[in-house]
Amino acid sequence: MAKTKYFIPEKEQAHFNKEKGWIEKIEYQVKPFFVINDSNSVDKFVLDIFSFREFAFFRYSIAYDLSIRKNEILITLKGLTTDNQIFPDSGKAKVRIEFENLVGDYTFRFKRTSGEENVFQFKIDPVQKNIILKKELSDKKTNRKFVEILE
Repeated sequence: MAKTKYFIPEKEQAHFNKEKGWIEKIEYQVKPFFVINDSNSVDKFVLDIFSFREFAFFRYSIAYDLSIRKNEILITLKGLTTDNQIFPDSGKAKVRIEFENLVGDYTFRFKRTSGEENVFQFKIDPVQKNIILKKELSDKKTNRKFVEILE
């Protein structure tokens, strides 16, 4: 039997971003938003983290560790785990992380088990219901970006 090469779609292949000067191979997408309660005030700050790749037969969950120190939040992305569903489903792997009382400037560090790290600095204003991305940095050693912020 002939050995076949695994096909990687164009959108999942690494490419060089000339404007920012780093290599992009997006593996995770992050969507920050506020949960608003019935009285139209902000209840929680939420990060939805999705895998870039969509899965055809199973719905996975993203395993992570969370560490919070003052205005710095470290999220270690440990990989995928199976979701406890009775019926299989297709789609992206995901996880939701909820935070209480985040106001001001925060640094979110997304780290992989290999040691690579992407850093994002946000200004969070729950009164105005604004989340502003102030700065994003690729990994210092490999100059690689693997996390993308969704608006």
